[in-house]
Amino acid sequence: MKALVNRLQIEVQSRLEMVDPKSSLVKGYDQKMKVMKETIMDLKHYVAANPFSDKDTEIKYFKHWLPLFYKEYIYYTALCQLECMRISSNYEDFSIYVTSERKRIAGFLDEHRDLYFYHMLGKTDEDDALFVRTPAHEAADFLVRDENFCQASLILSELLAYEDYKKILDKRMSVIQPSTNSISNKKLKWTGTKAEAVELIVLLYETKLISHEGAPATLEHLREWAEENMDVELKDFSVIEYKNRNRKITPTPLLDRMTRAYNARKDRFDP
Repeated sequence: MKALVNRLQIEVQSRLEMVDPKSSLVKGYDQKMKVMKETIMDLKHYVAANPFSDKDTEIKYFKHWLPLFYKEYIYYTALCQLECMRISSNYEDFSIYVTSERKRIAGFLDEHRDLYFYHMLGKTDEDDALFVRTPAHEAADFLVRDENFCQASLILSELLAYEDYKKILDKRMSVIQPSTNSISNKKLKWTGTKAEAVELIVLLYETKLISHEGAPATLEHLREWAEENMDVELKDFSVIEYKNRNRKITPTPLLDRMTRAYNARKDRFDP
């Protein structure tokens, strides 16, 4: 099943990148939701036709594999609803919506704090009780309507999705309530590809050129820094980085391009 999950991850990334960037945000998010729903249904059909071989596989499915796809569907659903509200509401109503969403997420995190920190700390002692099938649910939502359903898996997926969604809400709030020093807070925008952004981050990580609290910055620190300061979305960082390492012509096209650009500059100024 791990091989299937890996294949689906790569296929999902390719399909998401094919969504027309020129389409409206609502249409784009809707298309991404459909991609994730189709992928989740494919995974569910596979599990229904191929029962878990053992308890360990069942736990991995609900704890690690299924949340990879649930998280993305929940995230794009939240973004789609946020954008719908933005374009259909006045300034005041949208401000109220963003504020209510931040409160809702804070309440959800508080309600499920134990599970959140169980995941964050990498604990495993309660896996047998948490990440196994629970009684089937009759519901309209396809995420719940499944004989192979696990409540903790769905809740964990929401928690992970809200990590990224909260960042978007915080950005919206900063626009709604701008800083008095708004000019200094303007961010640079990355105009390269996501693959190039990931390559740059890996180069910075491997060369240890940026630190965080006195220690070399981790890949996660650098990813978050790039997303917040360069306005580039890198939620699929690991998938993109894997594809970068396996490029056939050269694994470092950005580095090669930068080297050529620097040499060209040198030739211009020091002929």
